[in-house]
Amino acid sequence: MVSTRELKTESTSRVGLGLARALLTPDTRSLHLFAFGISTGAAVWHTLISAPASYKNLPRQSFGNLQAVLLPSVFGVQAAAAGSLLFSFLREYPIVYHRFDLLDVHCWQAVTLLTTTGLSLFNLLVATPTATKIMNDRHRQERAEGKDFSDPSASEKMKKLNVEFASAHSLSATLQLFAIGGLVEYGLWLAKYGLGEMSLKRVVRS
Repeated sequence: MVSTRELKTESTSRVGLGLARALLTPDTRSLHLFAFGISTGAAVWHTLISAPASYKNLPRQSFGNLQAVLLPSVFGVQAAAAGSLLFSFLREYPIVYHRFDLLDVHCWQAVTLLTTTGLSLFNLLVATPTATKIMNDRHRQERAEGKDFSDPSASEKMKKLNVEFASAHSLSATLQLFAIGGLVEYGLWLAKYGLGEMSLKRVVRS
């Protein structure tokens, strides 16, 4: 007698409606992989490709205005996707909050995802708005003085804005690099061990 599991395997082992239904039926693992792809793709594309290319090919103020529009969307998508990763990870591994141990590999991955989500949210809600406000203040000051921000004869107010912007921008960029690092580390884990019961077995074997 053929079991239900064997029938299910048979229906997805060949191209057809069974396979289509299986692919289009969302589950925790498929949504987890989508969330990982979205968060990592948004972070890497903007930070390492889009922003550098825009910086090289746009006037400075136009580049700044473009980033002020793009960054909230990038960090918003990144934070939401990273939060989804954390949520689905905790669903698969309830041991994390039932018996937390930082030296446990699953707890470590949960902390990595929590940190990545937190960094993205901080960038979205604090660091980027602060840097954008200082940038706009400096743009207005440049227009008022009729000088570029790097002009040696610029006012003390302009020089102060330069220091403030450099600090805010450096903080935002550093947070983003750490967030990308967290996603890359988790991606290596996901590629090596997967998600769910199979991950537990592979971790034990290794």
